[in-house]
Amino acid sequence: MSNEALEFMELGDNLEFNTPLTPEDALYVDTEKARGDFTFNNIYHRLGIDSQTMELLKPMERQYLLFMGHVGCGKSTELLRLKENLHGPDHYYVIHFDISRELDFNNFQYVDLLFVCAQKLLTALKDEGLDIDPVYLGRLDRWFQQEIITRTQDRIFSAEVSGEISAGLSFSGMLKLVSKVTSIFKTSSSHKRELREVVRSSFLEFADIFNELIQISNEVL
Repeated sequence: MSNEALEFMELGDNLEFNTPLTPEDALYVDTEKARGDFTFNNIYHRLGIDSQTMELLKPMERQYLLFMGHVGCGKSTELLRLKENLHGPDHYYVIHFDISRELDFNNFQYVDLLFVCAQKLLTALKDEGLDIDPVYLGRLDRWFQQEIITRTQDRIFSAEVSGEISAGLSFSGMLKLVSKVTSIFKTSSSHKRELREVVRSSFLEFADIFNELIQISNEVL
């Protein structure tokens, strides 16, 4: 076997298929024309954006877009480029993260995922310098007291959460609470299953409260 063949076979060992390219990376190659009927213009249209002027004509309340493809084909790279184009005061507030780095793929449920989403959103808003008046956090305060503190059997965890709330639920305190719950979903904690059941049984109420906070955040930003 020639040295060239060996070098080609060894090439794969030096490729990082799980590392997406950043939007400004010089290695990026536009392959949209080779993707059949796929076009990013369709995505922009689904999101209410004029693909020619990139003007947001009509914000969409809810859209579900699925990217499919084999490992290393560029899904994450293109998502990063979409974030770059869509994130801004005249378009959308985009939160991007890799779920494989946040949860155990072999052991997570939708409750875990949604709390990670909540944590990422709150962290991004905190980084923006957003501060919400504590008066708007009352419903979330009561939810944590009634559901997490009252119904969770783990007394140590309940005491920690209770301590956060008793100090006065600020925006930073809210982030701490959500992060505390999320950290349990990330680990193999002994009371992960119990906490999942507690959250799942009252999740619609939590979702309603959190959506209300998102609306308030939109008004503040």
